[in-house]
Formats: sequence, structure tokens, C-alpha cells
Amino acid sequence: VKVNLLGEVVEKGSTNLQVGTDKFSLHSAIYSARPDVRCLLHLHTPATAAVSAMKSGLLPLSHEALLVGDVAYYDYNGVMGVEEDRMELQKSLGPTCKVLVLRNHGIVALGESVEEAFYTIFHIQAACQIQVTALCSSGGKHNLIMLDRAIHKPNPTGTVGWAGSTFGPLHKSRTGEHEFEALMRTLDNLVSNI
Repeated sequence: VKVNLLGEVVEKGSTNLQVGTDKFSLHSAIYSARPDVRCLLHLHTPATAAVSAMKSGLLPLSHEALLVGDVAYYDYNGVMGVEEDRMELQKSLGPTCKVLVLRNHGIVALGESVEEAFYTIFHIQAACQIQVTALCSSGGKHNLIMLDRAIHKPNPTGTVGWAGSTFGPLHKSRTGEHEFEALMRTLDNLVSNI
């Protein structure tokens, strides 16, 4: 389904279902403020919802957490009905941040492409799962080893910098493009074997 910023259907795709405009208001608030964003993914799995409920937010505990980059936080009340809510969310997110933690609700990943948004949300989910597991088994935050972002600089897998160092110079690719293609091939193979 393709909709405009008001949530009106532009292309219905293959579904006969309607778009929940009340739920789309969060997406609309972000898309209207960030013309660089072409895809937005919103998760509230048990792990991402748990981290969104933690005062500490997402901790730098793992390679995956560092891959996520800058994280913004917003006290989400479940709706974006009034203009003040939309403006506050847009202000929290800022002009470049691609991860938004909706307090006590879940996490949103933004991307200039579907591949980038998926890459980010995939690593957010892993980072949140690692954090929840580590906190449950360590006896608290004070027993965990935090990674220093200035020292521990993760190489995003699938990027030219990573692949080029292993296989020689490659064409420039978008963040997440290689991983997304690999997952789509896996899906295609599953479907063709049915």
C-alpha cells in the first residue's frame, strides 16, 4: 500500500484492507519532517519494548548496539493527534538521527532505502535482545562492560569498507543492500521449494 502524508491511499497494491490513519500519524510526522527518509520500520517486540521502558535506553553493550549509531528518545503517548506532539517528536528526532526510541512502546528505524531501514532494525532487535539478556543474567547494569564508542568502532558488514578490505575494491553499495539481497534470495529459495 502506498499512501501520501495524509494517509490517503495512492496505490492500493494487492490488498483490499484500509490504512489505519490513526496509526499512520506517527509515520506521517516523521516523513513530513525528514525528506531523506524513504522507509520507516516500527518494532515493538518484547526486547525492543523492554529497552524502550528502561531509563538507560539502548546501552553500548554489543557490536550491534554500536552499529545502530545515534539514538533519539521520545515520550510517546500512543497517538500523534495534535500538532504539538508532531513537532515535539520531530524535534526529538532531529535532522539526521535514524533511530527513535518511543518510550515504553518500541523502536523506529529510518532509512534512505528499505534495505537501510531493515539493516538498522535488524541490528536494533539484536542489540535489544543482547541487552535484555545481559541485564537479566548480570545482576544489574553495574556488572556489565560498556563499550566506548570512541575506541570500539564497528565496521558495518556489507559495506564497501568491510568487503573491500577482504575482497579488493568493490562498487559502492548502500547500507544494508548486500544483507537485504541475501535475505531476499533465501526467501525466494524457500518459496520456490514449496
